Amino acid sequence: MPYVVTASREELDLGPEVLRTYLRYLDVTGLRDPRGATLAEAEEIIAGLRASYAAALDDPTLRGLATFWAHTALDQGVDLTVPGAFERFKRDLDAGRVPYDEQVLE
Repeated sequence: MPYVVTASREELDLGPEVLRTYLRYLDVTGLRDPRGATLAEAEEIIAGLRASYAAALDDPTLRGLATFWAHTALDQGVDLTVPGAFERFKRDLDAGRVPYDEQVLE
């Protein structure tokens, strides 16, 4: 998720719980592939990965290029849901008015 999903940290923190809910849905509806892990095993794996998931969200080097720029815009207070907001951010970026970590970008 850190590589491809752009959202607020609060929303990204919900990732494991969303996955858990989806797996429960698949299980209840009979759509879970029985060849895979059981629901209990999957939930245990999700719980065990909570710390590494949080660490991955905190590591900006794991973001893709588009995600890097979107998060940079979010960090600058740009509301990406507003039409034209990212274009204004890009103009500010091109004009040198937006600070960003060039090493992380590399």
